[in-house]
Amino acid sequence: MAMKKYQATAVVVLCSGKVKLTKDQAASRSHLLEQVNKKGVFKIVDTIQFKAGENFSFDGEIPKGIADDLEAVDGKSSSVSEVTIDEIVNVIAGLDVDSETDYIAPGKPNLEVIKGFIKNDVTQEQCDEAYALFEKQSNND
Repeated sequence: MAMKKYQATAVVVLCSGKVKLTKDQAASRSHLLEQVNKKGVFKIVDTIQFKAGENFSFDGEIPKGIADDLEAVDGKSSSVSEVTIDEIVNVIAGLDVDSETDYIAPGKPNLEVIKGFIKNDVTQEQCDEAYALFEKQSNND
């Protein structure tokens, strides 16, 4: 795995993996870390915590329970927690079929509107798959 840069948007607790920290961050957590190299990379040996707004790099498995509390530093949403088709279907169900903003063409929900409701990135393929499922569910009701 490669180091990924994150910013905590709420209190984040990590129990394992490797982190890259600033000298100040490492100093306050030194008893919970084992230095891996001189570039600020540490192995987590005991539970560590980050406050909202703190930046750090992480190499390890992000627990699903905290995925929503992390945002990639590059401004993109963390892809740790993948969006599900059912989540997209729920958004589509709330769109106004007659709205030129919500739909760009009949049967074609506006991807940008959907992205506005879902924190993670959504692809056009996911949107199309979700709309097909939405139509199928609507026809079964």
